[in-house]
Amino acid sequence: MKNKYFAWMVVFFLSIGFLIPLRSASADIGPKPTFRFTYDFSALSSPPEIRDVILYQCLDLDCNEKEVLSDVPGQKLECDPEGCSVSLLTGRVAWQVEVLLGEKTLISPAFEKEGFYSTYSLKISDDHLDVILLSAKDGVVSTLGNEPASSYPYTYLTYFLTAGLWTLVIELPLAVLILLLSKSGIKNFLWVLLGNLITIPIVWLFLPMVIKSPLGLMVVVFATAATIEAILLAKLGGEKMGWGKAWTISILINIASTLFGLYIF
Repeated sequence: MKNKYFAWMVVFFLSIGFLIPLRSASADIGPKPTFRFTYDFSALSSPPEIRDVILYQCLDLDCNEKEVLSDVPGQKLECDPEGCSVSLLTGRVAWQVEVLLGEKTLISPAFEKEGFYSTYSLKISDDHLDVILLSAKDGVVSTLGNEPASSYPYTYLTYFLTAGLWTLVIELPLAVLILLLSKSGIKNFLWVLLGNLITIPIVWLFLPMVIKSPLGLMVVVFATAATIEAILLAKLGGEKMGWGKAWTISILINIASTLFGLYIF
């Protein structure tokens, strides 16, 4: 009976997962600052062939000292025919874009990040590359109103809701499996559900307002979620749920959703 119950749980939450746009959320690692660059070829007679786009992190406002954006899990500049985008785990005081066009290389002036979600236009001419701010968003508030409709297909609320659903899709079936294997009482998955319902708003709506470092935010998000969920399991899970088992379950399920957010989005 318990195995049948678990099977239906897995089918239910995976079914929800397949209905969620995969690239619209970062599971349990919390929101990440994002750059979106759209190409503007209006100064040219025809769109050029773009061989590569490089994003630099600058150690000073003039970009005299800079380094290529680190390519780590969860942070990779991805480009398509319309532009490029990247979610950031690291950060510096300023940024610079380099575009390779055939035998020509164009480098933009240094620019600063304007908002948690920032959209820019890369205006490419024969000998210049300019980065022009289109919009900057902090949460659901847009500081500019001239953002193209195609630049931000998802609002912050959509990111929040889909991230929450992906977290549940990943963590609840895994928690049920661990509870079954450890014979800890299948109904204890309700405390995992309660923990997620408490921590998801905290890590998406509160922590980003007080922690500005993307990498620091990810660490605090993990610690906060794991701690709250372990406390609920240990305190409300009954006699079969000691602190050691509660911490083990909480850490394992949060590792799973964090890895999902980093490697798969």
